[in-house]
Parts: sequence; C-alpha cells; structure tokens
Amino acid sequence: MSIFLKDGVAVKIQQLEGQFAPRPLPLENGFRPDIPYEVLGIYSASESAEAFLILRNDRDEMWFISNRHCRITDIPVAHLSLADLEADTNELKSAPRA
Repeated sequence: MSIFLKDGVAVKIQQLEGQFAPRPLPLENGFRPDIPYEVLGIYSASESAEAFLILRNDRDEMWFISNRHCRITDIPVAHLSLADLEADTNELKSAPRA
C-alpha cells in the first residue's frame, strides 16, 4: 500500500537509539539532524504495520526511513542537491567584491 502526501511536508531526523531502533539508522546513512527533508511519499505494508517515509538524503539517494525516526517540521525544505550547493558556493567565491 502506498500513500502520497501533499507538497511541502517536511521532517527532521531524530534517530532512535538502542537494540530495538528500527533499521536503517538515518544518521549513519547520509542524513543530518539539523536539516529538514521533504517527504516524497510513505510506504506501509499494511494498516497495522510500521510506516516508512520515502526521503532523499544529502547524497541524493532515496531511502525508506521508519516514521519513528522522523518529526514533522515547519521549516521549508531547500530543493537543492549537494552539487547545487557547491556550485552556489563557488559562484560566491568568484564574484567580485564591492
């Protein structure tokens, strides 16, 4: 069963720790706790099963992350990849100073 959310829903990662923390652990797989991530969709095998949010990490990889690691945030999501951020940084470095 697949459920899609409306545009603009974002989450921050608050990774659960311990033996029973759901896998994969997002902070070990390209996610950071200080960045909001756009929710691309949700997957749940059944109505009573755990849900997995479909998120894009900082390496532009798509991951299914347990909803138990995620918290809703009101912070807008930047739709930039690392390559976009590096290009913006290089552009600012090479711009003439006033």
